[in-house]
Amino acid sequence: MLELGQIQGKQYRLPIYTFQWAWGGNKRMLEEAGIDWKRIQAEGYVALPG
Repeated sequence: MLELGQIQGKQYRLPIYTFQWAWGGNKRMLEEAGIDWKRIQAEGYVALPG
């Protein structure tokens, strides 16, 4: 994980936290669970729930 703070092998910062930039899912399973994945795709995950 330290590599996240490196440029060309030199340490410039310490990664305090990381982000998840992408989400993946099975459309059929999401639909069966009643999750509106199209809304999440359009508005972001903050569209959950309600």
